[in-house]
Amino acid sequence: MLNEVGINVGRDGALLWRHRGLHRLSIAKLLGVDRIPIYVLARHAGWQRVRDRLRAGEPVGTGPDSHPDLADLRE
Repeated sequence: MLNEVGINVGRDGALLWRHRGLHRLSIAKLLGVDRIPIYVLARHAGWQRVRDRLRAGEPVGTGPDSHPDLADLRE
């Protein structure tokens, strides 16, 4: 994961860009690539609780269904 694009996820689900792999992100943008794989390097404990509740089938309020960090829970 040395040069992979990495992010952190904040307490409210905000994607916080790290300074890892940004050259890959820049090249993808220049080439017009719509999607690239990224690695979640860290999640805020509050956001992890949202993920845990969704995994358990509990309601979490509105909006998180389309969040990219929740895609693995919808599969």
